[in-house]
Amino acid sequence: MPKSYDELKANQTLFSYDTAKYNFVEKLTKIFDNCNLLVENIHEFFETDENKQVTIDDDTKTKFHQKYYKSENYNEMIDLYQKFVKDIVLPIFNCEDNEFVVQKEPSFRVCPPKNTALGFRPNMGDPEDKIGIHCDGDYGHPESEINFMLTFGNQYGNNSCYVETSPYSNNFVALEMKYGEFIAFYGNRCRHFNRINDTGISRVSIDFRVMPLSKYDSNCEKESLHSKRKFLIGDYYVKMSRN
Repeated sequence: MPKSYDELKANQTLFSYDTAKYNFVEKLTKIFDNCNLLVENIHEFFETDENKQVTIDDDTKTKFHQKYYKSENYNEMIDLYQKFVKDIVLPIFNCEDNEFVVQKEPSFRVCPPKNTALGFRPNMGDPEDKIGIHCDGDYGHPESEINFMLTFGNQYGNNSCYVETSPYSNNFVALEMKYGEFIAFYGNRCRHFNRINDTGISRVSIDFRVMPLSKYDSNCEKESLHSKRKFLIGDYYVKMSRN
């Protein structure tokens, strides 16, 4: 059901889609050498000490990320992602805009057992039950962005991401969903964090940001934390049309 821009900012909203038509797991499997491991067991792909707590400096540089981003099959994932956004995500917005500004490449996350996907921030003293707590606005993201998270397996409890139900309400809930579902939330002002994953399975997901073109600031000079891309069309963003 379409939602107004204000509704998407105000509420965490769960949506579903057809995994036969948008088979992200198939693309992920190709990236990981057609491995027969279930998504939830992706932590078994590497014989390394992935239980070493990730930090804000290396949470996007793990062996999983290196394999994912450097794969010759990576572009197939991006093509499917952009098709998914155009076909499924943009129609969610009940607004007059026909053109939107979309994160060009989604952020890839792996939350293995005994670890987190968001990195610990040693200089900020993250408590163990709120690792990496922040809102995207803290890192310069434009406030008009709406966040989306899409999981490739089962996401629940402490393998998930905890997000405030409204800005600075201090009421946090885990974003729980399964493959074939995704969630919209206002991560720019609603704080979110990870807890140590005690579920025994990995969470593998992507997240990305979308805004109506009318809310885009073409004069923004800030850049993303890790990729150092400016929040501009042609760099961090791509422009997409509903048709």
